[in-house]
Amino acid sequence: MNPDVATANVFDAPRGWTPGGTDQVNTLNDDDVLTGRGDNPTLNLTFVDNADVGAVGNTITPTMSGIDTLNITLAGQQAKTLDLGESSGVKAVNVGRVTNDFAVTNIRGPVAQFSVSNALSENPAVARQNDITFRHLDSALQGSSDSTTLTLDNVNVRNVTIGATTLGANGIGYETINLVSKGSANWVRNFSAEDVETLNITGDQNLRIDGFGNAAGSLTTINGADATGNLNLNLNGVLSAVQDGTSGTNVPLAVTTGTGDDTIRITDDSIGATDSIDTGEGNDTLDLQATLTRNFTPATEVVTGVESVKVTRLDDATTAGPDAAANLQVNLAAIAGDQSVRLFNNGENVAPLLSLTVPLHSPWLMHRLAMLPVSVFSTAPRTTTI
Repeated sequence: MNPDVATANVFDAPRGWTPGGTDQVNTLNDDDVLTGRGDNPTLNLTFVDNADVGAVGNTITPTMSGIDTLNITLAGQQAKTLDLGESSGVKAVNVGRVTNDFAVTNIRGPVAQFSVSNALSENPAVARQNDITFRHLDSALQGSSDSTTLTLDNVNVRNVTIGATTLGANGIGYETINLVSKGSANWVRNFSAEDVETLNITGDQNLRIDGFGNAAGSLTTINGADATGNLNLNLNGVLSAVQDGTSGTNVPLAVTTGTGDDTIRITDDSIGATDSIDTGEGNDTLDLQATLTRNFTPATEVVTGVESVKVTRLDDATTAGPDAAANLQVNLAAIAGDQSVRLFNNGENVAPLLSLTVPLHSPWLMHRLAMLPVSVFSTAPRTTTI
């Protein structure tokens, strides 16, 4: 296919076909040189499984300048990459109909807006094993206040990564990410954002994030106060974190959720004395899980707004036989207000299975005892084993 050298306001690169009309090919190619002009120059790309290159090498590296918006619709089952190493001026990248891994790489500057829509699993109860990556050159994100907005609509994937090429490079990444959950519910197993400091979450659709990769040491704020959908966030690894580039300086994390029925999950980790969690309105849950002995909370009040506390002993998959006894501790003085408390044992043991210690020695807790459906009512620390 002959290269295109063109200047326009709107470029359409639809699905093409081989001369025989039997196999599909991409009409955007490495040799194309496109220059945008006018208001919001746009490229509309349908990115297909290219019969000319086969399953390996499905990467397009065009030369583009002055094209503000990239609208990319994926088609077919192969992994695909759009390499922007020879392109500049991109302000928005919108990706739809994700069916396999997709990456935009070598982005040469901050992008104001990313969006992903209709990235689905055949079974909505299982996170799809697809990765979506927006990878920038290190030189693109060296500012101290880089920010972007990422909108998710009907997304169910394994990983969403947004950041620089070099993982672990301190000071290189978006300091602020505005995450919008809209359209339909969204589930991301791992949201990876190197160097992010503030994550603002808004939107009216439910959002589940099972982990925050590469954020420990920089992330100080998760602000979901304006979200109206249900937020389900796993904070493993970003609590009690050590600041990037230091030998032990603590990074406090402040988490706020909105008006939905939110869930904060912590597995084999603990809330630090400098961390804070405020779940706002709604029927909210603090879900604490551990495989081995764990003290989940400090002595000071760090959690507000939750109506339910769930504590679960997990099965230790590293042992072939019965699990060792574990002591899971929750200090209710760290949790403001009144909550129901539910205990679950998923360990594998025929001996005493779970020792949950709930200190109730603070005088101000006495007025709450009648509301706690746990048989540990005492003015002194007490242990119940189930």
